[in-house]
Amino acid sequence: MKVFWCIIVLISCLSGRLVAQSTTPLPFQELSVQSPNQTSDGTSRPQPRDTTAHDGDDSGRLLIGLTVGAPSGLAVAGGFSIGDLALRISGGAWGRDWTGIQGDVCYNVIHSAALAMGISFIGGQFRTKAAVGQQGNAFELQRYYGIACDTYLSGFYLQTGLAAGPGRYASPQFSYQFGYLWGF
Repeated sequence: MKVFWCIIVLISCLSGRLVAQSTTPLPFQELSVQSPNQTSDGTSRPQPRDTTAHDGDDSGRLLIGLTVGAPSGLAVAGGFSIGDLALRISGGAWGRDWTGIQGDVCYNVIHSAALAMGISFIGGQFRTKAAVGQQGNAFELQRYYGIACDTYLSGFYLQTGLAAGPGRYASPQFSYQFGYLWGF
């Protein structure tokens, strides 16, 4: 179902770009004498800058928020984006029995004023209390690496992918994060 919605969002973004790039005037455009963005002498009015999401410029953007996911549980996330590249780190701790951190490098394939979609390379580690029957204070350290698809829509963040590594992650396992990231 998630794949279906990702395809719908992708198609709507691409169709919006095609309409915006079209040089053929629409019928209602021929009736217009003056654009609402023009002054009476024909010059363009300055437009306010949209700061709700990454708008494709190279000035950079700081992101901070909260996410929930696997294998991390509840995590604090932060990151920075410049142009098509985004770097993020997230981590959390549930007492002494569960701690973890994940970093990812994302290349945004699509980005607009409210939407960014990209491919991420992820890597992380988490520490859990050892299974029952082992030493009382023993902890197990797990590392994982993988690839994921990221979607950022007006602050809402979703990352789904596959990760593998030594130990319990010897075969690829589903990993995900979702939450809200505030942009500055």
